[in-house]
Amino acid sequence: MPRTNQIFVAGMRQVVGVVPFSQDGEKVLVISSKKDKSKWIFPKGGLETTDSTHQAGAAREAWEEAGIRGRIVSSIGEWDCTTKRKQKPQRIAWFEMRVTECLDEWPERDERKRQWISVDEALRVVSKAHMIGALASSSPMHGKVSPGDYERPLST
Repeated sequence: MPRTNQIFVAGMRQVVGVVPFSQDGEKVLVISSKKDKSKWIFPKGGLETTDSTHQAGAAREAWEEAGIRGRIVSSIGEWDCTTKRKQKPQRIAWFEMRVTECLDEWPERDERKRQWISVDEALRVVSKAHMIGALASSSPMHGKVSPGDYERPLST
């Protein structure tokens, strides 16, 4: 997808994503990576000029990639990282979402799998360090894990 309407600040792509929790906070929804369907990730993507806020962009990405709608309950924090292939810098703002609806139809339904798993299993199977850090730093995980064991955000 062309990135003509995505936002860059000082050459760094601005990315937004959600850690999607069930209403009780006991389960998390993971989706397969488009590039490697054996890898589990959380919905995320570039912040676009049409997004009114970072939270709106994160909610849009959740719908496009995972077919979910929900309530953004908090900001988890921001992480700086680089893309694996091209080593391009990006800043990712992660948000905690409580999922209220799983849709049968969504833009990337033919390109991704999705599944609900326990938060403990998610800590084992999610493939990217910043995503594990976001999960470990989310409110349902407070008191269950030591965030110091995972990649920490730049800010919360």
